Amino acid sequence: MLASLRQRQVVSLFVPPVWLPGFLQEENMGYQVLLITGNRSTAWGDILRQALANDGDLFTTTVATFDSVLTHQLFDLIIVDASEVADFTNVVREIRHHLPQSQVLVVTASPTWQRARDAMQAGAVDYVRKTQNPLELTRYLQSLLSGERPQPPEDTP
Repeated sequence: MLASLRQRQVVSLFVPPVWLPGFLQEENMGYQVLLITGNRSTAWGDILRQALANDGDLFTTTVATFDSVLTHQLFDLIIVDASEVADFTNVVREIRHHLPQSQVLVVTASPTWQRARDAMQAGAVDYVRKTQNPLELTRYLQSLLSGERPQPPEDTP
């Protein structure tokens, strides 16, 4: 379904100190996905870019600047990297407050059931381990964005 969309350019977003209206506006019809991380450039962010390459646009921001992004852009999916965002539950709550129509996914390198419970109680649609397999991640994101309840991605090649 999503593979039929025309190829999208993936964008890494740096939020300028002074917000420029329209800075995030895109003219495409693909999914708009935001990755909130502790550091704008992450290895897993590159895997996520590969997984989304044909399905939409990926914007990347840090936990320090994400609130200004939420007030100027709508996103279909917002991914919070709990491995790099210490207070991820408050970030999820703030996202749900500002963009209740957006799905929020929490990803981590080392999941625990307590953190999964906290993520879901804060309003996340899922809490999954970061896969290093772009094909599995593509499958998972396609299912999630199309409204299905996907199986978590696996790291198998």
